[in-house]
Amino acid sequence: MITKLLVSEAFYASWQYIPFLVMATVFTCIVNFLGSIYMVEKKSMLSLATTTVGALTNIVLNFLFIPRFGVNGAAFATFISYFVVFLFRAVDTRRFVRMHYSGLRLAVNTVLLLIQSLVMIFEFPNWIFIEIGLTVLMILLNAKELLMSLQKIWVRK
Repeated sequence: MITKLLVSEAFYASWQYIPFLVMATVFTCIVNFLGSIYMVEKKSMLSLATTTVGALTNIVLNFLFIPRFGVNGAAFATFISYFVVFLFRAVDTRRFVRMHYSGLRLAVNTVLLLIQSLVMIFEFPNWIFIEIGLTVLMILLNAKELLMSLQKIWVRK
């Protein structure tokens, strides 16, 4: 719907590639954050190594997915590649900075985002209501953290 308003008719079909690219972008942000730990610790070789793993993963998955799924195969391969880099960096950077991840929460949120992507791409009947429900579920599952973040923002003002 928004794509119809923002892009010309020739680019309207691009909306179907957005869900997996959004997932890739989510993990890109996390990967870049974890990469900053390598920079602070002056461990650029570790950054290079994890980036190389991600690049090789992306290349292999592109060969596997593009012939079968086209552009969405490339988008999904990009998401998986960033997720792999995230896993490596999440484990490795703990040597330098202690961060607590809720593996269960991360897995549930990632699966919900993946389901949202698939529902949107395959346009299931009443998909908009499914999307709204999944978004509400995601908000409820993360309500405590969202409220704490909002409170921190509100207190600063």
